[in-house]
Amino acid sequence: EIQEVRRKADQSDREAQFLLGKHYMEEGNASLAFTWGKKSAEQEYARAQCMLGVFYMQGIGVGEDKRQALEWFLKAAEQEDVPAYCNIGLLYWKGDGVEKDEELASKWFLKAAEKGDVDAQVALGGFYFQKPGVEERKKALYWYLKAAEQGNAQAEYNMGIYYEQG
Repeated sequence: EIQEVRRKADQSDREAQFLLGKHYMEEGNASLAFTWGKKSAEQEYARAQCMLGVFYMQGIGVGEDKRQALEWFLKAAEQEDVPAYCNIGLLYWKGDGVEKDEELASKWFLKAAEKGDVDAQVALGGFYFQKPGVEERKKALYWYLKAAEQGNAQAEYNMGIYYEQG
């Protein structure tokens, strides 16, 4: 099967290039994973654009470059790639290669959380939990519950802390 994927990738099939990049990543060949992922991303394949963003964010197969990561995540987000929303939120939340902006981060987390992204739901719960006020705490609980309903252990733990602190 991988031979067929490679054949299609060689013929500039962007999905096949993405799949080949994932295959090489699973085999531990970061350099080839990056090469094939970039070929796909440059053809406007959102999943590959997000993957390339992760490669730049973590320095996989390429030098770490948070600005490049953000650019690729934004390209994927333009195509409504939900993991890209969450990754953009993470960069702004941490101020990692961009100016720290928790409000902007929360907007990106919200976009992902509303689409069911469990990591974004947990992050959004944490964002609201740290804010003062009853309404913010209610929002925190709402998002923790959403994530816990999907079986997220961190959300379940955070809900325990929420109830413990009242």
